[in-house]
Amino acid sequence: MVFDLEEASGGGISNSNGVAGFTNIDVVRIPGEGSPLSTAPCLARATVRYVFPLSRDREEAEPGQQGVVTSLPVRRLEFHVGKFPLPDFLDGNAIGSDSHLQFMNWTVVNNGAWDYAADTRGYTVGVLADLDAPHWSLRFVEALMPKIANGIDFEWNLSRARAHNLELEVSPRLLANRSGRIRLLAYRNVADLGSYR
Repeated sequence: MVFDLEEASGGGISNSNGVAGFTNIDVVRIPGEGSPLSTAPCLARATVRYVFPLSRDREEAEPGQQGVVTSLPVRRLEFHVGKFPLPDFLDGNAIGSDSHLQFMNWTVVNNGAWDYAADTRGYTVGVLADLDAPHWSLRFVEALMPKIANGIDFEWNLSRARAHNLELEVSPRLLANRSGRIRLLAYRNVADLGSYR
């Protein structure tokens, strides 16, 4: 189980107004003009993880913010249930994918084409299924959408709003002694959103 409390405070230059690509994604989410958020500690992550081994062989796993496990079955089916940000599991990029760990421009902190389900702070509630094999992984997430765009309250009625995310990750050996990853990510958000027709 992972449990994480978070606190944010401070303020952006000019209350973060008028800056198109703000240099710190988190600072624009904290209280200021019109912001509904508090600086009190809030629940960021609370997840339960279960691993179904599909092989006896094990591989080394790097402990991180999702747990302290040091080895996992090479073939496995994992489930994560709870509150988490989708970039914890999808569209992983060592250069720029976590605004909490990297000081990146807001415009490039995540995949700009991926409008993932998240509340004002960037978290959602969902279920992740992750099927792993030696040279590929397939992940699916069903997650809650906020009641209004970037709102803090979630729509718990899945018939009204929900998000589907599917990612295939392939790890080919394109060059000798060099590993690589190719990720294909598809998503579908169902909610009361704006129409651009």
